[in-house]
Amino acid sequence: MPRLTRPLRLLDLCSRGAMRAGTVAAIATCAYRLSQPWSRSFSETTSVSGEIDGLCSLNAHHAEPAILLYERARDALHGTDDDIVRLDDPRLRPALLAIMRANNLIW
Repeated sequence: MPRLTRPLRLLDLCSRGAMRAGTVAAIATCAYRLSQPWSRSFSETTSVSGEIDGLCSLNAHHAEPAILLYERARDALHGTDDDIVRLDDPRLRPALLAIMRANNLIW
């Protein structure tokens, strides 16, 4: 599993954090065509604390905490090739199918 080499700077879009950022928490649950421009704007804006590495929000499917990282967070993560598993790796298929079944995503 990759390890952090420095603290991540995340913009909190949960609860009151979204309002302080000039939006609403529901931004994470709306259509991609609406949420993506907001994310781009957050990524391109430098706040008093500097550039952010990503967002912390509630995901659209279960309203559970989710973290979205921008490319600039790459230097905050360290891992070996053994730590990285591509999503198309066949070894992930059983786990992904189980997650899909548990969330009624298999037709």
